[in-house]
Amino acid sequence: MNPFPHIIADEIARNFVLVVLIVLLIMSTFLVLTAIILRKKHERDEAYRLRKKEELYPLMLNYLDLDPGDRKAVEKAESDIIKRLKTARDLEVIEDLCLEIMYNIAGAEKLKLRQLLLIQPLYTQRYRQLKSWKVENLIQGCLYFVNVINQRSNVLEQIFPLIENRSVLVLHTAASAIFAYDDVVTRGRALKQVCMRTGISEMALLELVYKFHNKEFDQMDEEVSELIGIISDRSVPNVNRGVIIKSVADIGYATMADYLHDMISGMHDTDNGVIANSLIHAMGRFEYTDAAGLLTEKFSSSPDVAIRETLADTLGKLGNTASIPVLIGMTADNDFGVRVRAVYALAALGKPGYEALRHMEGTEDEIQRIAASIIAQLETGKNKTEK
Repeated sequence: MNPFPHIIADEIARNFVLVVLIVLLIMSTFLVLTAIILRKKHERDEAYRLRKKEELYPLMLNYLDLDPGDRKAVEKAESDIIKRLKTARDLEVIEDLCLEIMYNIAGAEKLKLRQLLLIQPLYTQRYRQLKSWKVENLIQGCLYFVNVINQRSNVLEQIFPLIENRSVLVLHTAASAIFAYDDVVTRGRALKQVCMRTGISEMALLELVYKFHNKEFDQMDEEVSELIGIISDRSVPNVNRGVIIKSVADIGYATMADYLHDMISGMHDTDNGVIANSLIHAMGRFEYTDAAGLLTEKFSSSPDVAIRETLADTLGKLGNTASIPVLIGMTADNDFGVRVRAVYALAALGKPGYEALRHMEGTEDEIQRIAASIIAQLETGKNKTEK
């Protein structure tokens, strides 16, 4: 039997600690060296890109100065540029350089740059990426065609299936490429396909609707027709229909205001609350003053708290003083959020609403305090104006 077991245990513990420290030291050294190597590689890549940009920039300026009708000179300029594109990294450099210049020019020069983006090595690589199974390749390919889709519309049928891709990033870039196309019906078909999908965030869908409304083309009337087709299609998930309704008001499709007003007129108590909420929001964004009475009639007694909250906000935006009795009633709503919004809506109605706040009675202490605070702010602002 060992007479010194504690000494052996202490030795084992010390050795274990020493091994752990050595392992940690090796790992730390490895991480530091890796960081240094990656930083040096990044610096070399950036330096290479800068040199390549400096090499290509004069050639591109020369290309832009040429008369498009002089095909021989244009082809020679393109050939001179292509000779300097030897790697995939070179293709990225010229694409980035074209896009940088495009953001600062317009007209014929911008069209020339779009044409330059179609040089064979770059076009071939990006087209192949559309057939890749890698997400990053699909995204890069779609982003490229955002800028040249009107020059190569034959790729549309290659891009459309990507809207069904499991990756939301691929969906987003594929739809963005199609929304750069100048044909509204094609853009509408893509937006409908996007809206049929579930699980898309409201923010992502809103951004895509803004892209569908392509500001390069004056096509609002044609876009309205496509949007109405989506809103009226009950096979489209209600949450997505609701986002479309909100977005048309936010973008400013003024000719749709009457259509949405008619939708409210035809609604029943059993209709979807998401759609109702979006329609109320839209009336406020359009400042459709005459809708106040209809909104009150349809939704003031809704059991849905979200609808009553949106209604209070909207009645304040519409500025119709006929809504004051309704809003006063809403200050006694069962939900605190509705009560607060009703108070702020009254304040938004100007002097009549202000007077209504001054004479509010029978409401809870906290709502009274909010009303008193608003009155104090209004009176302070009034006094400053008079001075």
